Amino acid sequence: MILGALAALAGASPAQLRITCFDIGQGNGAYLQSPSGKNAVIDAGPSNTAGRLMWKFIRDSMAVRHLDYTFLSHYHLDHIDGLDQIIDSVSVYPDSFRGGAYDRGYSYTTAAYDEYVASAGAKRSTATIGQVFDFGGGVTAQCISVNGKTLSGDSILPGTEENNKSFGLLITYGSFKMVFATDIAGYNSSPYKDVESILAPDIGQVSVMVVNHHGSASSSNPTWVSTLNPQASIISIGENNDYPHPTQEAIDRLCANSSTYIYQTEDSPLDGGTIPAGRGRATNSNIHIIVGDTSFTVDGDHYSLPAQGVETNLLTTTPQLEVGTPFPNPSRGLTTLTYQLPRASDVDVRIYNVAGQLVKHLFTGVQQPGRNSVRWDGRDEAGGKAPTGIYICRFSGGPVTKTMKIILIR
Repeated sequence: MILGALAALAGASPAQLRITCFDIGQGNGAYLQSPSGKNAVIDAGPSNTAGRLMWKFIRDSMAVRHLDYTFLSHYHLDHIDGLDQIIDSVSVYPDSFRGGAYDRGYSYTTAAYDEYVASAGAKRSTATIGQVFDFGGGVTAQCISVNGKTLSGDSILPGTEENNKSFGLLITYGSFKMVFATDIAGYNSSPYKDVESILAPDIGQVSVMVVNHHGSASSSNPTWVSTLNPQASIISIGENNDYPHPTQEAIDRLCANSSTYIYQTEDSPLDGGTIPAGRGRATNSNIHIIVGDTSFTVDGDHYSLPAQGVETNLLTTTPQLEVGTPFPNPSRGLTTLTYQLPRASDVDVRIYNVAGQLVKHLFTGVQQPGRNSVRWDGRDEAGGKAPTGIYICRFSGGPVTKTMKIILIR
């Protein structure tokens, strides 16, 4: 595995962002190195063995002897159990832990949690919504969700379910975006709460997505998948797991609602889901992502990045409502989306409810450069009045996909 890692990273220059998602069985663990040489670990489960394997890669393959940050999404064993091993291992070197150990705060009652807290010590801090971590070289990580709260201010009451409290990160480097939302759910099905639908518009389109909750049936709802529309998706699983992950439901939603290509760290269990031919593969190894100025690779596959500023140039004006208070305050029936196109573009505009169901297909076709607009009259495809609620407007134009919330009040 280490020889494969060295080969994959051999062409990476100091001006590139490197991210490794680890093959550690039924658990999550990732490592990030910025162009400026800052290093971070995101989760490290499901065992002390996983932590030791991750640290061996960081120390030997990457020749690193320090960490700037550790980020722990939540306290389930498959995310936390190896993190104390990594912190303890790096701490034997001078000036080895330079930043902090960030997590969702509060407390938990497991031995793995106690071991992590003891290892993190005074470096431990609680992540706050919107907090930005600067890795230098143009790389940032932002806290996009924690304890049921999201960037826009929307939130859910997470209850006692630990997955609902997950601390999520958005990694940004130029026009590259990668999301680690870990184990949040996309359906209100006890004990899970739908965090995906309220978080998706805060993020928009991404380059790479780590699939939530290892591809469980309770995550990856259509709104989440179509809004993020990742070029590549990564599912962190173990071939031997009891759930079984990934489920066919999650894989089908990924393939139906995006053009993504799926990478799995291991083969699916016998009763797990099957990736359709041509839509992905199991790597059975660590998955390496190398990001440059105009492109990135995943497991050696090449992907192009949009030019920086394309989204700003394509959709330059804030969506405006003709009725009611300024966006995003409630509309009482008529909503106008205005946008500025720098060139003739294929445009598609659709309205979805928070369950990811299509409510109204507003427009598909070519529009000319300049100011354009489409209107939604608050009705569904059958002509009936859509009920009071939150709706998602999904705008696609050229290489850009943008989503916006519309609050409809009757």
